[in-house]
Amino acid sequence: ATDGEEGERKLSRLSERVGRLVTVESANWNKNLARLEFTGLEGSDELDSLREVTDAAEAVDGIKVFSIGSSMEIIKDTGPAPELDVYDVKTFEGTHGLAHTRLATESVVDTCSSHPFWARPFADIAVVHNGQLTNHNILRKYYQRRGYHFLTENDSEVIAVYIADKLLRGKSLEAALTDSINE
Repeated sequence: ATDGEEGERKLSRLSERVGRLVTVESANWNKNLARLEFTGLEGSDELDSLREVTDAAEAVDGIKVFSIGSSMEIIKDTGPAPELDVYDVKTFEGTHGLAHTRLATESVVDTCSSHPFWARPFADIAVVHNGQLTNHNILRKYYQRRGYHFLTENDSEVIAVYIADKLLRGKSLEAALTDSINE
């Protein structure tokens, strides 16, 4: 997306489309980041509701969802760290912060492919990973057959969904991480 008027048009379309499912309390545009706060996530299955909101948002041309939740916000961009001051992260409130920079050797260099990776559509779960996952294609196909959606081809995104799926199935975070080493 772009700054200025084009960004405001996208934000308006995004708010309208997502607003069909939930109540949009606030909507802001900053550089290439749209941020919505909403209430009224309805439905018997929260995971399905999160999927619906994500799908509705990404139906707007040029919009990709990087995170959903009440405990975590992912801001992704590419470029030198000083250029990221536009997001004013020093004003964020919370108990943890994480910044990540890397030289991509095997993956695309763009905003979507940069870390961290959100475990779509699970709220408040993300992964930053340095290394190589050799069986990510096998795992990705397995999770896609089970209905999971991936935004990129990056191997680290598979880890986020893997961990979230294990948590959904009742594993502890420690057990899910231990399982990941063997699998």
